[in-house]
Amino acid sequence: MRLFKELTEREEEVLVYLSMGQSNPQIASQLSISTHTVHNHTKSIFKKLNVRGRGPASLLYWQKKTTT
Repeated sequence: MRLFKELTEREEEVLVYLSMGQSNPQIASQLSISTHTVHNHTKSIFKKLNVRGRGPASLLYWQKKTTT
């Protein structure tokens, strides 16, 4: 189930791993993509969610997940 309609499916997948505290290389390995692609997805996530980093993005994810 998608939690953020403004994110693509792949961005939401990256957000899930990001919210579990995984690093870009770990996320890249899990999703079989390059670390550069993970970096691009995280920048896009931050912009779309209007946050400035991993902590605020993770907080939004967990808030949305627990209330949905």
